[in-house]
Amino acid sequence: MAERYPHTSFTGLDPDAEALAVSARKFSHAGLRVELKLGRAETLPFADGRFQLVVSSLMLHHLDRATKLLALHEWRRVLAPGGRLLLVDFGVPRSRLARLILWPLRFDLFEEQSDNFRGRVPGLLQAAGFDFEEVGVYRSAVVAYDARPGAGTPGTSSP
Repeated sequence: MAERYPHTSFTGLDPDAEALAVSARKFSHAGLRVELKLGRAETLPFADGRFQLVVSSLMLHHLDRATKLLALHEWRRVLAPGGRLLLVDFGVPRSRLARLILWPLRFDLFEEQSDNFRGRVPGLLQAAGFDFEEVGVYRSAVVAYDARPGAGTPGTSSP
């Protein structure tokens, strides 16, 4: 994204300092300027309404249900009026083969993944106050959502 939109400011966040160091070297080598912050999705170190766009790619399935909801609330909080969330993560498998292979991850023993594979992400988006649409499915089990803060106050309960 930073290569395609060089006049736009970008901020990256990760809880792993080593991952941030690797990213910093890659961005520097490519001549790209990206602000990198150490932090967690559920407690963002940013002011309300700071961003026009929040992107999460294949990260949400690493969080337990309560933390997913906290992260979604935080992402909504840091979005500017008219801003949007682009969320790409695992969802309900669409093919028979994917359902068979990923079937064990539906069990709550794997809570982090089961939310995604059992189709709970849309309910979590709603609970966090987002209006959204599914905009793509990739490899039968990766789903993309385009989400915008809804007009109402987000709920606090998870589905």
